[in-house]
Amino acid sequence: MTAKYNNDLSNMKKNICLLFLVAISIAVYSQDTLNNNNYSKRFRIAVNGGYSYMPKEINRITPTPFPDYAKKLQSGYNFGLDVGYYFKESFVFGMKTGMGIGAKFNIFETKNKAANVPIIENNGNTTTGKISDEISITYFGPTYLNRLITPDSRNIFTIGLSIGYIGYANNYSIVNNYKMTGNDIGFVMDFGYDRKISDKISIGVQVSSISSHLIDYEIHDGTNVQKFNITEVDNERIYLDHIDFSLNFIINL
Repeated sequence: MTAKYNNDLSNMKKNICLLFLVAISIAVYSQDTLNNNNYSKRFRIAVNGGYSYMPKEINRITPTPFPDYAKKLQSGYNFGLDVGYYFKESFVFGMKTGMGIGAKFNIFETKNKAANVPIIENNGNTTTGKISDEISITYFGPTYLNRLITPDSRNIFTIGLSIGYIGYANNYSIVNNYKMTGNDIGFVMDFGYDRKISDKISIGVQVSSISSHLIDYEIHDGTNVQKFNITEVDNERIYLDHIDFSLNFIINL
């Protein structure tokens, strides 16, 4: 009985050692695969640009009699830079996942203009003049990153979440020239796809949702600066939300 118990115990120890060696081998192989795979490069630098759309119409300080004028301001273009460093990777169901941190910079711009527009002045008189808007929305902030790499290492799906600074500027004209500025906190969600075309170069597409709104702003007329709080003026916020559809050029280092 004792001899059988000792034999069983010995066999159990051998099995445990064997399993332990197999686990170490798998871990070493997985680590070598991660280190030798070109798409596990830690740094990702992406230059992007494309079309942007604002779901909500911008609340202009001075309304225009042309219904389509403000709607044209809802469409524009974007360009930006995303930099990331991935510090952790693992396997899930045969695919590699990785998380990291980075930084995001993005600019959205749109503009429109019209001439011979009837304008009601502050004294109640009506005059004719030009109106124009040149709007720029700038965002930058830190980013939390995650990515999923297919087994062939040629395709990668990315997700980014960011909270940071968003600035608004509108160089506009209502007969005379003015500049409106404001800033707040912005929130960004990025969803992207990269296709590897060489050891260090990839191309891809990205969809980004940027959300924010203004509560306080300033208007410069070239001489004076007026400060406003929207809740005191018309109880309406100026929404800066926009969706970006971008093409990416990526460098992996």
